[in-house]
Amino acid sequence: MDWQKQAKYHDHAVCSMPLWSMAAKRRQADMLSQHTHVVTIEDHLQDGGFGSWMLEANFMTEKQEVSKQTRIKNIALTPEVCGTVGSQLMLNKLGGLSDY
Repeated sequence: MDWQKQAKYHDHAVCSMPLWSMAAKRRQADMLSQHTHVVTIEDHLQDGGFGSWMLEANFMTEKQEVSKQTRIKNIALTPEVCGTVGSQLMLNKLGGLSDY
């Protein structure tokens, strides 16, 4: 949330999606198509995470056709954190999230 206070993010809105599932995936393409750019942020690895799921959802529609593609930027921990144990703050620093 501190990132949005920075000047470079002044025109960004912050939204939360606490629930996501295969049942909701096809509806996400319709929501994504309303935007030209979407940034996902997660304090986990991108692989198999929310950002990865959104990339997949961006290509789906109810009719299983390719949707209008929204540009998605995923911000997530880098693989350097794999095998590391520490506080979330320490993992964020090691994994590159404190650079934004």
